[in-house]
Amino acid sequence: MSKIPQIIKIVDDKNLIINIGLEDGVAANEKFQIFEQGIEIVDPSTGEALGNLDFIKATVTAISVLPKMSICQSIKRTSTDLANIANLLTGVSITRTERESLDVDPEEISGGYEDFDKTIRIGDLVRKA
Repeated sequence: MSKIPQIIKIVDDKNLIINIGLEDGVAANEKFQIFEQGIEIVDPSTGEALGNLDFIKATVTAISVLPKMSICQSIKRTSTDLANIANLLTGVSITRTERESLDVDPEEISGGYEDFDKTIRIGDLVRKA
């Protein structure tokens, strides 16, 4: 039986352990997605299965890789508050990017991510990012 990469321990809100390591080809600083497998998407014109609409819960980085497991950490994010006085004095400006809405037919919106559980749990699936 082949091993399914997954979370095996949650250390705290920034660190977790996955059940793959050096023996599975994992390298330090490698990124992994924690995901929930979604519904299968089928091409309506051919009937061909195109893959699943997976929900990515988070991306983590392997910080310590052991033979059979890896300790992973949440991705570092830095943000600056525009109201911070130091930023105002130095003239630093922050640019935020937002996705522009597409001009789609509202009758054809079928969703797909609404029913996913965003909470990370032991047993959640993991794959290389």
